[in-house]
Amino acid sequence: MNVKHLSISNYQDIQKISSSVKIIHLRKFASIKLIKKILKKNSGIEKISLSKYVYTRSNSHVFDFIEDNDIEVSIRNKGPGRPNLLETIRI
Repeated sequence: MNVKHLSISNYQDIQKISSSVKIIHLRKFASIKLIKKILKKNSGIEKISLSKYVYTRSNSHVFDFIEDNDIEVSIRNKGPGRPNLLETIRI
């Protein structure tokens, strides 16, 4: 199964969302306003992923709103930036 996903960094990225996108990754912030705009553009979103940093910096009401709309939340526990070459070799 090939699911289309898209990374969102700001409000302008919302225009890139098509009806085939099922997974959204929030790169810099999460807000209820942003989630509402995403759902207005595509109500078929199944999953929202975000980094642990974005998760800790966001208000809990955002995640309540996401769950109220039956959307799965996935928190990626990965450091920022590209992986170090040595880390890549060890994997």
